[in-house]
Amino acid sequence: MTIDVYNDKISSELVDEIRKFDEEGISNYLNDPFTFTTGIVTSGDKIIAAGIIRVINELKVVIRPEISNIHKVKVLKLLLRESNKRIQCNEAIALITDGGYHYVNVLKNHFGFREESGVMLRLEREV
Repeated sequence: MTIDVYNDKISSELVDEIRKFDEEGISNYLNDPFTFTTGIVTSGDKIIAAGIIRVINELKVVIRPEISNIHKVKVLKLLLRESNKRIQCNEAIALITDGGYHYVNVLKNHFGFREESGVMLRLEREV
């Protein structure tokens, strides 16, 4: 096995080859402006895996559960609008933990978020 690392856009031929087995949708981000490094793992002459390092801007939110949904919508609009002024991103992913379940429907009904299937895993490292 070998890995080739690309710091620039990769060829459409490589993207097409990865799309053949890409069930995660990673190929949509291979030449994305927020992807700055791509690693392609090969075995012999066959691509067997790909990974990307993307710039991730993170907005964390905590909202009092007792405020009305109307106020939650207003708070989220304000926070999202302000964060979009400061950072540019092409995707928003909301990870809702136990404390935030009270505004899941607000995100879905007022902002167009949709539920995804899968499992969220976290690994934090000390730097």
